[in-house]
Amino acid sequence: MGSSSISGTHEQRVAFWREVMQYAHSRGMKFYFFNWNVYVDYAKDQYPEITQSLDNPTTIDYMNKCIKALIDTYPDLDGFGITAGDGMSKSSEDNTSWTYNAIGKAVNDYLTENPSRKFNLIHRSVYSNPQLFDSIYASLKTLSNLTLNFSFKYAQAHMYSTTTPRWGAAIESASELGIKTWITIRNDDYFYINWGDPQFVRDYMAGIPNKQDVVSMYIGSDGYNPSRTYFCKNEAMNGQLEVERRWYMEMLWGRISYNPQTSDDAFKNVLATRFPTVSSDNLFQAWTLASRPLPKVTELIMGNWSLDFHWYPEACWSDPGRCTGFRTIDGFANETTVAKGSSLCDIANSAAGTCDGKKSSYEVADEMQADAEKALSLINAVKSNGNVDLDMAINNIRQMSYLSIYYAHKVRGATFKKAGQIEKARKSMALAYCWWINYSRAMEETYYTDSFRNLSINPDWKFGDEAALKEYTDLGGQGVPSSEIISN
Repeated sequence: MGSSSISGTHEQRVAFWREVMQYAHSRGMKFYFFNWNVYVDYAKDQYPEITQSLDNPTTIDYMNKCIKALIDTYPDLDGFGITAGDGMSKSSEDNTSWTYNAIGKAVNDYLTENPSRKFNLIHRSVYSNPQLFDSIYASLKTLSNLTLNFSFKYAQAHMYSTTTPRWGAAIESASELGIKTWITIRNDDYFYINWGDPQFVRDYMAGIPNKQDVVSMYIGSDGYNPSRTYFCKNEAMNGQLEVERRWYMEMLWGRISYNPQTSDDAFKNVLATRFPTVSSDNLFQAWTLASRPLPKVTELIMGNWSLDFHWYPEACWSDPGRCTGFRTIDGFANETTVAKGSSLCDIANSAAGTCDGKKSSYEVADEMQADAEKALSLINAVKSNGNVDLDMAINNIRQMSYLSIYYAHKVRGATFKKAGQIEKARKSMALAYCWWINYSRAMEETYYTDSFRNLSINPDWKFGDEAALKEYTDLGGQGVPSSEIISN
């Protein structure tokens, strides 16, 4: 996109974003801006009379003028997304009214004065609902050059959980009002891992309700903007776009969401083309099996840990400021239930033997371990022979397998402890510790640590070793479990 930069003068920044939007259109894409809060941190530095208060008319007037200037400045801007969200503390009706007064009315006024301009306004469900949106934004329905859509946080913060998340009836409610919906699919699960289980994606697509009224979806993380890779210890992997580093995961969602009938053979063919020196069948199977267990652990515990700061599975972590940091077996056993939409039996009921025909956490752990062990047996026979990309794929499959086996033993340990079977719990956590060490060392060899929205991996990938060991010693374990225990 030339030499344009987002630094420099206001005119240069405008030119840059115009170029970006034009480039997007040339590639068949649409371009939107989203503002999901009422924060005015930078504006109030220049205009002290602007505040975060929803009752401040100066702030509303400022937002109005900003939106009109935005639409006018960027003729290739296709739409704008809003929410009655962060920083808003009143009732849902008051919050939604503020979004209309600050943003919706500006869009209405501009499009009324410029009938040739087409625009899409998307209102997110947070602190609002389809009924309020339909009522408060009623005046905009008369505009023939405006499309009004709703947006729903479909799987909370964890798309890698159950394939049929049921976190609310917003899609159905909007459908009854004749409003079409975008679904927000949040990936606050994997920042390093290049996950890949095509059947999970197919099942996920099949489970979306009211498809006739779903416009589309957007997938991404909150608070982390993937740009170019910078945290690989093999410098040959750095500098590429993150969408290229995690090419397999992105490809599965892109192709299967477009055509749910895309077969496994299509992905095997891609692997064969990309890595012609190895068996694409074995690589595909290993990648699938290593990826399959990880959503299951989140499905088991996500009921009360649905938000990004509650649970980060790549590190078994939560935000220390709002939660407890490292997630222990006590948290697994006593604080959680299964994700909404799941048909699994949670850890507490599994321990009590009251699953009533549902799959118990013991069975889930067995499935997880079996898949991961099979993945390791397949990938251990694959050699990279100096191919950096293939070497990264092999390591990625091993890392997912190690983490999956760690969680399999941890789920068992939590269930055994909840059931009062302390000796079995202790043995499970000895095994879990050993697999955590395998995982953390494999990640340490591959990646530098980094900070994301609710996690700072610090100072290295050994950050959780002490907590993982404590789970074992708290159960009466002595010393440090030896790696030989894995094979016993």
